[in-house]
Amino acid sequence: MKAIIIQLTFLLSLISVGLETYGQEAPLLRNYQFEVGDVVSSSDGSLQGQLRKSNNADEYLVGVFAGLNSNRRNEVIKSEGVTSVKISDLNGIVHEGDLLAPGEGGVAVKSIGNGMILGVALSDPKDGMVRIRLSVMHRADFK
Repeated sequence: MKAIIIQLTFLLSLISVGLETYGQEAPLLRNYQFEVGDVVSSSDGSLQGQLRKSNNADEYLVGVFAGLNSNRRNEVIKSEGVTSVKISDLNGIVHEGDLLAPGEGGVAVKSIGNGMILGVALSDPKDGMVRIRLSVMHRADFK
């Protein structure tokens, strides 16, 4: 029984380490004012650029602010994997499977046309948040 508990603890630690590696860590050198779930963009598409909450015209999406890492020294901005993001119904009610785009003020909205895509909703919204599979890309429907 003790061996099973040790193995389970080891597996859980591997899972938590693996999840943290899906985020880019930004040193706390600047005075960010992000909240967990904010969509983040930058002036040049990298963490070295000027980071800000996204808006619907941003072409340089970085990812979603996920909070501080385990040692509380770096902020984690997830650019791939699964996380939660703030959501707005400005472009319509979001449902599981919908493509999400950046909206005003660092929230995600349902994608309704060409432009940047943040990822795919994995759930319906709950308490202003939705689970998302991050996949930052540009959407262009050629007609």
